[in-house]
Formats: sequence, C-alpha cells, structure tokens
Amino acid sequence: MQVFNVGYMNFATPQGEFIGVERLEDGKLLINETTQAAIHSMSIYETDRQGNRSRLQSVEPASDPVQLEGWYADAVAAGRPTWSRIYQWDDQPILSVSSSYPIYDKAHRLQGVIGIDLVLSQISTFLASLKLSPTGRIFILERNGDLVASSSSELPFQMVKGQAQRLNGSMSQDFLVQATTHYLSQQFGDLKQIQSSQHLDFNLQGENQFVRVAPWRDSAGLDWLIVIVVPESDFMETIHANTRTTILLCFAALAIATLLGLITSRLLLKPILQMVNAAEALAAGELAAAYFRTKLS
Repeated sequence: MQVFNVGYMNFATPQGEFIGVERLEDGKLLINETTQAAIHSMSIYETDRQGNRSRLQSVEPASDPVQLEGWYADAVAAGRPTWSRIYQWDDQPILSVSSSYPIYDKAHRLQGVIGIDLVLSQISTFLASLKLSPTGRIFILERNGDLVASSSSELPFQMVKGQAQRLNGSMSQDFLVQATTHYLSQQFGDLKQIQSSQHLDFNLQGENQFVRVAPWRDSAGLDWLIVIVVPESDFMETIHANTRTTILLCFAALAIATLLGLITSRLLLKPILQMVNAAEALAAGELAAAYFRTKLS
C-alpha cells in the first residue's frame, strides 16, 4: 500500500476471515480485520509509518458476509483472476472496482481471494491531473454508458436514500460529458459497437467538438471506453497563441536583420568613401592629402 497508490488491498477466506488495508483521503492507512473468533465484527486499527498496528480505533459490526461482496464473489464465480463489477463498499458510500485473484491449493480447493480496489473518485482525481486543454474533458464509460470516472469535479454517482447510485454519462451534470455521451449513443446506437479507436467530431451550440474514443480491454475482463473531447476553441486558442508568437518572432528577426544591415553597410561604406575622397584629392593635384587620407583608411 505504501508502494502502490491504490484505495484498498485485502484477503478473505471461505470461512469469512478477512484482513484489509484501507487508504484514507488524507493518505493514512487503516488495518481492518475479521477473525474466525469474531466473525460478525470488524476491528479497525490505526497504523504507524511502518504499517504496524498502533491503536484499536473501533470495532464495527460486519453487515454482510464477505463472500457476498463483488470483489470476492465475482472472482469465485470466474475461477480465475478477474475484474469485479463496480460495487459500493458495505460500510460507506464509496464505489470501487476490484482486481481479484482466487487462490487454490493443489487439489483446487479455494483457500481465499486477494482483492485490490481502485476507488472511482481516485481514478477521477488522476484524470483531473492530466494536462489536456483549458475546457476539454477525459472520462471513462462502461459499455452501458455508466460513468466510471471523469476529469470534471463531478462524482460518477448520486446518493439516493443513503445508497450510491451509478450515473449514466448522458445524465451527467457536466454539459460536455453529457453531450458527448449522447452523441456517441446516437452515432453508434450501442456503445458495444465501438471496437476500435475512433476520431469523431460533432457540433455543440455552434462550436465543433473533437472526440477520440478508444476501447480499453485486458485479459481479466476489463472492457471500458476512454473518451477525450476537446472544443475547437481550445485548438484555435493554441493556434492563435502560436500565430502571435510567430509574428512577434518575425518582427524581432526583421529588427535584428535591419540593425545588422545598417552596421554592415556602414562598415563597408566607410573605406569606400575614404577611397573616393582620396581619388578626388589626387585628381585635384593634392597628392599629400590623398596619401594622408589613404593611410588613414
């Protein structure tokens, strides 16, 4: 947990024993444990900088058997390493997706499941840290259009009667995310039809929006869509800034070239003028003056 910036790491057995490490928003780590002796409760420990238990913070009731949670049940059902469905934690309104790995002995008897959770809000924080454009958006969709994460400040879910309810991209409060999801649904009919990276554009309130959508899959069953949308005005602002810079550089180059030209012309003209003056003096019979002027040159 100190090496990898993930939200939660845990292990559970078929008997209901559980051990997990949770990362809080302030970066602190908590150890959560359910033992076979106290199968219906979870002990929560604070930790020191080395990860050792420093203090028992609380003992909470275990509301549901761990075997029913998505990260555990999905791995057991698949019988292999897999990504769970996005699910809510049983003790707080947090949505996450888990990379789960079932562990078997040599007789293929289930010993337990290892799970590593990526919290959706933490994925959104990462997307927001990417330098895209002043008003562009990066967001991730499931194939049914539900939001996974977004670079906007909006959470990918709404609270309904104390439960986190998934938010479809077409219902997003972020107008650009909402309009782009709606456009993709209209363009393809079903988001499952997007099987390769697509470069698209559409008009939104009189302004072109440039869109790139690409599938993101892996062997463990992840199947999301990464969507990047950038308004044309963001491109044009960059182009205008580059144009202004180019014009200023051209004026600077012209000024430098003019100054160098004046200096060079003066250096070249000075000996020529001296020779002309000497020639005129020689023609007028002023031999000494011509010699003196030539020596000076």
